[in-house]
Amino acid sequence: MVAGQRPAERDTKMAAYAGAGAPYLWAVEPPKLWAYRLAGTRYRQELFAEGDNPVTVPGPVPVRLDPSRLC
Repeated sequence: MVAGQRPAERDTKMAAYAGAGAPYLWAVEPPKLWAYRLAGTRYRQELFAEGDNPVTVPGPVPVRLDPSRLC
């Protein structure tokens, strides 16, 4: 999901993913990254990262990445 989308479009997509039961969601707007985890029927933000410092994104298989290299 691209974080720079209009808020209404982003909210609609997040609600659709939550309704489908997707347990994790990432929003990317290089060099920024937001990671969310499904909590009930809504997403809860688990991580925000910005810049070129590698982070470990939570999930069923944690992933280490550099937000500035996402495109």
